[in-house]
Amino acid sequence: MKPNTLLFVAFLFFDFAALAWGAWEFWSVRKDKGAPPPQPPVPTNGGSPELSGHPEG
Repeated sequence: MKPNTLLFVAFLFFDFAALAWGAWEFWSVRKDKGAPPPQPPVPTNGGSPELSGHPEG
């Protein structure tokens, strides 16, 4: 195999590997649109988020 051919094959291999890795990274960070976002917890201090729940104020 000529050195130029070997260099070209190596270039194609690593180019494909980089594109496949990039596609896998992009696909792995996609959000699942079917799951609803988590709801914040309901306050237990009378239902008002302004109340701290402490007796002094």
